[in-house]
Amino acid sequence: MYHLSLNRSKNINVSVELDTPTVYLYGERNCSAGCILSGIVHISLQKTIKLRSLNVRFSGTQHINYPHKLTSTATYPLATTREIARDTQNLLAAAHGKPVELHPGSHALRFEFIIRGDLPPTTDFNFGSIAYNVRAELVYSGLRIKATADAPVRILRCPAEGGQWASTTCDALSASVRWDSCLSVRLTHNTIAVSDDQASQFTVTVGALEKGMRLRNLDLQLREIQTLVVHGANTKFKHSLVVAYKHKMFGMQGARLTGHDQFTVELDVPAAFGEIQYDCEGAGFMVTHRLTLTAEISVSDTQTVLVTLPVQLPVLPRCAVENEVGLPLYEKSASDRLIQAAPVLSDSSDSLANVCENQTLSSIYPNLDSGLPPYSIILSRC
Repeated sequence: MYHLSLNRSKNINVSVELDTPTVYLYGERNCSAGCILSGIVHISLQKTIKLRSLNVRFSGTQHINYPHKLTSTATYPLATTREIARDTQNLLAAAHGKPVELHPGSHALRFEFIIRGDLPPTTDFNFGSIAYNVRAELVYSGLRIKATADAPVRILRCPAEGGQWASTTCDALSASVRWDSCLSVRLTHNTIAVSDDQASQFTVTVGALEKGMRLRNLDLQLREIQTLVVHGANTKFKHSLVVAYKHKMFGMQGARLTGHDQFTVELDVPAAFGEIQYDCEGAGFMVTHRLTLTAEISVSDTQTVLVTLPVQLPVLPRCAVENEVGLPLYEKSASDRLIQAAPVLSDSSDSLANVCENQTLSSIYPNLDSGLPPYSIILSRC
């Protein structure tokens, strides 16, 4: 549970509690099913109030700062802000103009929003930001007296339109480069993406075909590239910054290379929405990441070379990198709970219909919630 309280007074306290402050959207933006955002509005009263309305609103705002070289032509404003999502629910309202009396004590009212699947992800980058929020607004004892509470919502989705989490991380990272046919450098990682707020280990394999070569330094640099696309002006603006860096030295003389030697370099990736953003695409902007390996190698007593190897390396949420993102889960929704975690039937010659003919659902699925509505379904493999 996620709890945020932003309104306190002597007689009333309003707060918003979200079941999950982060929601995931995946699949193509034009056909994604979206997800459910649910929570509770808590009201604590010291005395009776006359409530005129209690509204809960989910909203999203996109803010873009245009570069000066574009705005100086008077074609575009300095900045634009537009609303990209708005949905309002009225949890309590005056009946026939007569206010509802709420008595002293604690009151809890649940809400649910269906989040559209085409929304861009939460982002805070150099050219602007996209932010989402849930606000509860209570109007009482007159139309001008209000109490409000806010809770931020983070929306995450695939790093590219039409992509899937699994297709991004199913393979391991492996890239190599050669220098003058006598030296090769290979960079490997167990996935082709890294997650934020953790250390990631990379393996560097140096192949030296001649004697006397020594590895002096290894550098790993993770760079974030933010791109703003202005379609009307047919122009792209890019902002690049280093978000993680690791320098590893091998002494004054360096490490002697004997053929195919392996070295491990650990890179600390910062937490998202602080020093780094997740890979994402939106309407007019894109965020990507590039990892660059630089190896300083002495190939002789008088010659030192720098071997550089750049690769694309998406930064994704940890559950995406570890392949833990599945289908949307709706079982917390009181109005439409869909069983996604039911045990899978083993493969056999019997069809599901034959298996269920002489057995009840409760015997096949002992953990089945008896309170499910009749239109809930069970996912099985026959």
